[in-house]
Amino acid sequence: WVPSRRFYLELAGSCIAWGAWLCEAMPAYALWLPNFGMVVEPEVLDDAEWWNPANDDLFVYFDSWSHLQELSSSLDLAPRRRRLRVWADAHVNRTLDQWRRLIIGDQSTP
Repeated sequence: WVPSRRFYLELAGSCIAWGAWLCEAMPAYALWLPNFGMVVEPEVLDDAEWWNPANDDLFVYFDSWSHLQELSSSLDLAPRRRRLRVWADAHVNRTLDQWRRLIIGDQSTP
């Protein structure tokens, strides 16, 4: 379950997700993304795995808390879980390979 891009931006703008202390420390035009830190441009969301259009079939997006409740009671998640498991395993292997090449100094692409 992943908030839709629109709902995420709404939550990020409202400070509900992060708490007042973080919102006070951030510029009003910035967003906080777990894998990017503070970002200024909402378009960066497309680079995050959750909202990358190439991964749309992996995640279940919800547009509100009530939408999440509806989805949680109506979806068969087994096929999506299988696709996500295959994707996650490949992602882990690709990331480990990138770190391995970085550490040993091999910059060639596989």
